[in-house]
Amino acid sequence: GTPINTSLRKFKSARKWMLTGTPLERDNKDIINILNLLDSKLNLSHNEVENIILKNKLASVSLRREKKQVLKELPKITKQTHMLDMTPEQNTSYRTMRESIINKPLKERIGLISKLSIAACAGEGDHSNKADFTLRLLKDICVKNEKCLVFSNYNNILNIVEKVITNFGIKSL
Repeated sequence: GTPINTSLRKFKSARKWMLTGTPLERDNKDIINILNLLDSKLNLSHNEVENIILKNKLASVSLRREKKQVLKELPKITKQTHMLDMTPEQNTSYRTMRESIINKPLKERIGLISKLSIAACAGEGDHSNKADFTLRLLKDICVKNEKCLVFSNYNNILNIVEKVITNFGIKSL
């Protein structure tokens, strides 16, 4: 299994509880992993179990609520868009990368578009205009004793944001 799955299997407890904001399972392998994590005595393998039995077993140990069932309980979503100028370093990195992409064959250019997007978000190194702006927003949120979820399409951007906010004593998961 994955390192996370292997680590979770080492937890010994009378009860286990799992929570997610997304669907837990993509396929039968995921269902088997979930069931084995919840009850280590099961030790199921894919060859032993039919689809219908798996889904019934999962239904017996889980509560699934769809968005339409909980929408009225959720706070109103606040969506804001902020246009940020790139730092001089980001601008240089972005332009250099854009120039190198222009001369590449079309198939290669498509794969480099995400790198160009990352350059616009963070440039090179540990500095990012988006991380700095996120820090300003989070400071305000912390003063109000509110909570916030920060999303990004790129893990390296989240890593930079985590470093910046940790340096200012803001806790993150």
